[in-house]
Amino acid sequence: MLQGYWAKEWQHSFVRTYLPPDEETPADKSKRQIKMGRWQASVIRITWTGMIALWKIRRDERHGRDADTREAARHEVLTNELKVLYSNRDQYPPAVQRLLRSSYDIHSRDKSARIEDWLNAFRVTFQVTHIRPNG
Repeated sequence: MLQGYWAKEWQHSFVRTYLPPDEETPADKSKRQIKMGRWQASVIRITWTGMIALWKIRRDERHGRDADTREAARHEVLTNELKVLYSNRDQYPPAVQRLLRSSYDIHSRDKSARIEDWLNAFRVTFQVTHIRPNG
């Protein structure tokens, strides 16, 4: 895992901290070394399985699991972007402020496609005309 980094690090830690029994037979030593390799493989497998599971959960949360949840996730992402524009409304010139509707609540009720089209049309305008608090 990670180009053998974990295996090497765990092996070094194991060698530094493991005190072999005073009278270890060659067979016992061989078993111990085999168990260490199996243990390392198990730790790596469990870690990757957990990482992939977390990635899938995050992907499903962010992008949805089916058409309905995908649409809901898309709408949430787009309305979050809208919310930022509305919360910074006073930092835009009056002409640009007029591009916004009377409230965020009204604008966020639109379908995702309409919000996305609106954002694509005006996103750059808001970025270019944003008035920084200190000039």
